[in-house]
Amino acid sequence: MRRIVTCVTVLLLAGVAHAQDVKPDDLKKLLVETRAELKNAQDYKAQLASQVSELVRVNQIQSDQINDLKRKAATFADRTLFLSAQYAAWTQFLSLNPAIRVQWAIFEDTTAAAADVAQSPFMMDTNWPLSAKGK
Repeated sequence: MRRIVTCVTVLLLAGVAHAQDVKPDDLKKLLVETRAELKNAQDYKAQLASQVSELVRVNQIQSDQINDLKRKAATFADRTLFLSAQYAAWTQFLSLNPAIRVQWAIFEDTTAAAADVAQSPFMMDTNWPLSAKGK
């Protein structure tokens, strides 16, 4: 609305300044054009508002996914730390108790032979990420 008033005022002042008579048809034409521009601007604003609301929704979904993945990563990190500590304690226990180490080796051999597999499922490759890359 402010644009319309501004345009009409500019035309009136321009007409007076140049000693021309402003015709009502020119003013009506200017009013129609200004209203059309205003309507287009409002439509574009509404379109941008709908795009913003859609992007906010997508952003919220992705934020929830990121938070879920962070929780899972923390859980896996805790579990990995626990299992690494357990494995380190087990290997230290075996190194301090030779009789149990022999019993464990016999157990692994019999379990591997009984399962008819090349390697026991109880064996852990301590260099696993590095050894898997070479294959």
